[in-house]
Amino acid sequence: MDYRGSDTDALQMLIDHENTISELYTAYADRFADRRQYWLNLAHEETEHADELRKLLPLADKGNRVLNTSGFKPAAVNTSVSYLRDQIRQARGGLVTLRDALSTALDLEKAMIERKFFDILDTPAPEAQSVLITLTDGTQKHIETIETEWQKLRTVQA
Repeated sequence: MDYRGSDTDALQMLIDHENTISELYTAYADRFADRRQYWLNLAHEETEHADELRKLLPLADKGNRVLNTSGFKPAAVNTSVSYLRDQIRQARGGLVTLRDALSTALDLEKAMIERKFFDILDTPAPEAQSVLITLTDGTQKHIETIETEWQKLRTVQA
């Protein structure tokens, strides 16, 4: 079934998703004091991603088509947010190891690329194209930095 909501609603869902990822990374920062700054940097960048998406709201509010919502699935975004909230609860409860946190973060970031999460921004609107590039590049950078942390963890445990 095709998405029938507004671009504004879809953007808000994506903004909320990015903010929830930021919240998860902040919970990891609180959980892992020795890697606090690492996680806070990732959290800050996720907040910046939300801010990038937020820049499109005025265009969408004016009725401009800035998104390609043909394949947009709100249920998938809602499921991801629910999963993230569960992960936040676990991190705050002290139930997460560093290995768990890195695995969750890497899976999350990779899924956003593999599932073409940002294809919704693949439109002729130059503003959307700019945000698409920023989010895709930022997510790819997160994958690389998390993989580097994984390497460090493996080296220490070897």
